[in-house]
Amino acid sequence: MKDASQLADHVEAAVQDVEVVIEVACDPLSHLPPFPKDGVTLPQPTSLPNLVGEAHSITARGDEAAVGEVDQVPPTDEKVTQATIPRGQKKYVIEELVSKKIGSSHLPNVLNPLSQLVVVSPLPSENSVASSSNSTDTQADVKTVAAYQEQINSSEATFVTLGTKDTIISDSTFIPYLIPRPIVEEPLLTSTKGRWTSKCAAKRSTFTGAGAAALSICLLSLLSIQLCIFLFSPPRPTPPDLLALRLEMAFEKIKVANPIVEMDGDEMTRVFWKSIKEKLIFPFLDLDIKYFDLGLPHRDATDDKVTIESAEASLKYNVAIKCATITPDEARVKEFNLKSMWKSPNGTIRNILNGTVFREPIICKNIPRLVPGWTKPICIGRHAFGDQYRATDAVIKGPGKLKLVFEGKEEEVELEVFNFTGAGGVALSMYNTDESIHSFAEASMATAYQKKWPLYLSTKNTILKKYDGRHVVFKDIFQDVYETQWKSKFEAAGIWYEHRLIDDMVAYALKSEGGYVWACKNYDGDVQSDFLAQGFGSLGLMTSVLVCPDGKTIEAEAAHGTVTRHYRVHQKGGETSTNSIASIFAWSRGLAHRAKLDDNARLLDFTEKLESACVGTVESGKMTKDLALLIHGSSVTRAHYLNTEEFIDAVASELRARLSA
Repeated sequence: MKDASQLADHVEAAVQDVEVVIEVACDPLSHLPPFPKDGVTLPQPTSLPNLVGEAHSITARGDEAAVGEVDQVPPTDEKVTQATIPRGQKKYVIEELVSKKIGSSHLPNVLNPLSQLVVVSPLPSENSVASSSNSTDTQADVKTVAAYQEQINSSEATFVTLGTKDTIISDSTFIPYLIPRPIVEEPLLTSTKGRWTSKCAAKRSTFTGAGAAALSICLLSLLSIQLCIFLFSPPRPTPPDLLALRLEMAFEKIKVANPIVEMDGDEMTRVFWKSIKEKLIFPFLDLDIKYFDLGLPHRDATDDKVTIESAEASLKYNVAIKCATITPDEARVKEFNLKSMWKSPNGTIRNILNGTVFREPIICKNIPRLVPGWTKPICIGRHAFGDQYRATDAVIKGPGKLKLVFEGKEEEVELEVFNFTGAGGVALSMYNTDESIHSFAEASMATAYQKKWPLYLSTKNTILKKYDGRHVVFKDIFQDVYETQWKSKFEAAGIWYEHRLIDDMVAYALKSEGGYVWACKNYDGDVQSDFLAQGFGSLGLMTSVLVCPDGKTIEAEAAHGTVTRHYRVHQKGGETSTNSIASIFAWSRGLAHRAKLDDNARLLDFTEKLESACVGTVESGKMTKDLALLIHGSSVTRAHYLNTEEFIDAVASELRARLSA
């Protein structure tokens, strides 16, 4: 594949006198994928003379590509000229020749912006297209024809023939638009945050020299023929209502009334996070974003204040969407030359928001499960406050007594923890609060009732008799909240609440079919959520949403890390195949909550279609390598999976199809 500028190199030796600007136009309708930043790409012609008056590399037969009679159309890769397409054949073909080579979806009835266009005149009328008896996608064809007719009627675009991947063959004489024009300085493309906003995006190349002069003569001759046909041809039926078709095909951006907080992240997730926004969010939503860069270098530059500020903004705006971030260890401190070994940003945010993290698998029918008995999802609720994640730990050197002291307003409590007699050891002090545990219970009960699933709480109260057991802590608080506020609702819904020991609960989970909410303490939830994710297929197939006690504020994130290994490959310019589904679902779940708070039905519908587009893409066989390995194992080949960007492009194509349906 070579773009128009590379094609110009083939005639560089002929540079002399005449300048001809060749513009390759793309369909500007918003239902198509975004125009690529690097411009359109063109197949290399077999020789320069073939640039004149021919449509190159037409694929006459393809997967559901032909509409109407195709037996008289030349076979694959044969050249098509004016002489080979008689008048009145009533043919209308949309083709794709190289779409899979460039990683795009195979869309036989939708023109792909990555291809050059061949536009013919006159175009098929509504009646002639509708009369194609063999067509299974007539309505889509009429829309595409109408879109091109609208562009031709506009003076803002010039259409040329340089060869074709997507081709229209009309029901009349084949006359391509080959128009020599002077070079113009004003840009044909405008971009905002990577989104193409011009009416018709185009890529230009300049051809000069004697060969270009000959090309100009041929172009003018073809225009003369076109003019004669226009003057002496009988009138054609009126085309369909272009405005109605335009309104039906175009996607009007959804206005989101209130802001969301975006927390950017690190490494490979930061790379595809940007692509998700540019390809799956910005083209469809008019959205106000309060941006916070939680990348480790910026956290270090702000002494981690940006993390606190992002959490406070989340409480203000009620919806936060977070990219995966690095929690530094000794190696990371050295790698980034950090001022300090900053705490986990997730831990900091969760302690400020004081919520419960609910994680649930994203189930795709074709992805096998390591635990085949899990036929229903399991939603795990992790108490995201306190315990080990806000603990104080220390290294003890030498013999001595370790004490725990509480200095209260009314009394002081001093407990002897351990008497070190040898070389020393380590110590840990952790805590939680009644208020936080009560909020955890409320959130867990509400989630179970909403899903109409039973609820299980797991602790180790046989060992931590006070921390996990009685005296108004985890077990007793949950039981009290259930008895006083939820028992009657649960019984009416046919569900129940039950406390279990953590080891017993893990064994039960493995042999169950799923279909319940599992409330875990902070550390247990951290461990068991990864266990569940892998059991259902992949860490890349897990949603993660932090729900605050007020029920109004949430933070959605990916359940996995920053994918450092892939990022190292990316840094060296290598190809990666990184699963972005969990990050896409972070956006969908956050925006869905925004939609519910704002009573925005269009936004909610968009989030549902975004999620179904992700699942549908995977179930259609388009997936990243981690998922392909689950299906094909050691026999996986490059043909079985897409790279990082190809997968996001495939989801974008699927999303547009669902939005325009």
